[in-house]
Amino acid sequence: MSIIYLILTILLILYAENYIYGGLRQVLENSFDWADKLWLPLTYWGITILLPILTVAGVYFYFKTHQPNFFGKWALSLFLAVIVSKVVFLLFLLVGDTVRLIEAGWTSIALGASGLKGDIPGRRMFLLQSAAVVALVPFVSFIYGATKGKYRYQVFKYVLKFKDLPKSFDGYKILQISDIHSGSFDDKNGVEKGIDLINEREADLVLFTGDLVNTYASEFEPWKDIFKQIKAKDAKYSILGNHDYGDYARWSTQEAKEENFNDLIKCHREIDFTLLRNQSVKIERGGESIRLIGVEKLGYAICQIWRFRSCFN
Repeated sequence: MSIIYLILTILLILYAENYIYGGLRQVLENSFDWADKLWLPLTYWGITILLPILTVAGVYFYFKTHQPNFFGKWALSLFLAVIVSKVVFLLFLLVGDTVRLIEAGWTSIALGASGLKGDIPGRRMFLLQSAAVVALVPFVSFIYGATKGKYRYQVFKYVLKFKDLPKSFDGYKILQISDIHSGSFDDKNGVEKGIDLINEREADLVLFTGDLVNTYASEFEPWKDIFKQIKAKDAKYSILGNHDYGDYARWSTQEAKEENFNDLIKCHREIDFTLLRNQSVKIERGGESIRLIGVEKLGYAICQIWRFRSCFN
């Protein structure tokens, strides 16, 4: 049965691709005189076939070498951008053609064959052109996000009030950063821009709340010196994220996974962050104190309660 499902899935994908290609061809041929040349089918089907292959190859070499590669990241970004854009275009086509068929059927019944000479082809072309424009939005968004958008940082400021907050901590500034995913970086200047933005806040306490890498500790190696420049008046603390445990890779041995995990823990020390693993620390100021708690990946609720309580031991 699995083979049958696989064959049906492939046939469905091929039909959808041909359907999308037909609509795109009509748009381009109607808009540009040069679009009816041989390059159009060669380009469309070449991208359709080669891009998944390049993406798989890029992901394979990432897991093989434990290092992100420019080729793989670009192939994956383009693949996602193309897929989402095609889905948007396809939905427009399906809705438009369904409405058109209903209108044509109703007109045929009500007015006879002579009623089919309306402006349906013209309206379909308008729909196709609109679909192409709308489909460009996610494509451009994906490409921008993969290149420049990930370095367009935002700062959110929140003022927190607690009745039992010690007076010495009134105005205490805590800066929190998260989900660095250093394996996705490819621009030193873009990363330094983020570090400068952090230091401009002049925080009392800096907290990093997980996902230093995508999978492998080696991803962070090129960025250690930059992240070591993060400054805090009192201290810098961190916890682990789900990506930091190495659970999303196939390891040759359990020892290899543990070695990667130990290397990642070492990365926190090398950038002067104190990693809290089901631990708590007392932050003191003016003879008063608050407690900072750091827990590991929580899992089920009972584990959350146990780990949270263990931080006070």
